[in-house]
Amino acid sequence: MDTVILDVQASVGGEIHYAAGSGKGFFRDADISYIPPKPRVAISVTNVGRRAIVVSKIYGKYKMGEIGRTMFVFNSRYLPKALQPYETVMEVMDDNNFIRDLQDDLVENLYAQDTKGYSWRLSKAAFERLKKTAKVLPEIKRV
Repeated sequence: MDTVILDVQASVGGEIHYAAGSGKGFFRDADISYIPPKPRVAISVTNVGRRAIVVSKIYGKYKMGEIGRTMFVFNSRYLPKALQPYETVMEVMDDNNFIRDLQDDLVENLYAQDTKGYSWRLSKAAFERLKKTAKVLPEIKRV
């Protein structure tokens, strides 16, 4: 049976470049030994199923009763995107409000949605790791 499965991962950290202006580098999670000067959120979505799928958006839900809104959608550079099996798309965003919401424990979880309306979320362990990493950073100011 052909299956469609997305693996969603996220981290808070910063981009490290090999050479100034090269545009090449990697993303490093924040921790005690590395506090990025400009914290960012990296979210990767991988198609681990056997069929192609079109990822339409990345969004999150707030905990019930915490604030007036129930959900938020990330502005994406690369979505919507058709992912072949085992292909990955990564979005890196500098969203201080989201990082602050993680620090204040206001976010329930993060999700990736396909064009048919199905959603996949971060695993509980991955989301707890994301929150723990966000709390390592100094308090972020809202914009």
